[in-house]
Amino acid sequence: MQNEFNLLAAKTAQPVLNFCGQARIEFFAFSPLASGVLAARYPSVSEFPPDSRWAGWKATRVLPTYWTDKTFANLDQLKVMAETYNVTPAAIALRWCLEQSDVDVTVLGPRTRTHLSAAKEALSLSLALEDVKFLSECFAETWRRYALGWSKRRPS
Repeated sequence: MQNEFNLLAAKTAQPVLNFCGQARIEFFAFSPLASGVLAARYPSVSEFPPDSRWAGWKATRVLPTYWTDKTFANLDQLKVMAETYNVTPAAIALRWCLEQSDVDVTVLGPRTRTHLSAAKEALSLSLALEDVKFLSECFAETWRRYALGWSKRRPS
């Protein structure tokens, strides 16, 4: 079964993960970087780089509920951890996803060599268990907000 799964959406996927485990169905996690948010692609809650996905989407889609100042503050923690490990934030976020025991496959859609480099970094990275737990706790509030659904506000 394939479902969205990342640091921002892990809680919403939990019922599906439980079902897959009980039914012995493999779980494929897609969007592990949340359309670039977990790759630190967006400098702030209100900035959309011209070549980013959300720059093109913001006119036709509503922002996810995780698109908050709190999420972007948590992303700062992700960036600090990436600096500590000397890798990109994307590599940390991908490795976190790979560390989840209920996830059988993490589906990537690299469009550039940079995207592919982050995946390669993640595969060679070993995150300390306390860092995996820290990230889970850091983004737990985001999970609760995201579980409530999509935001009705459009980006400015």
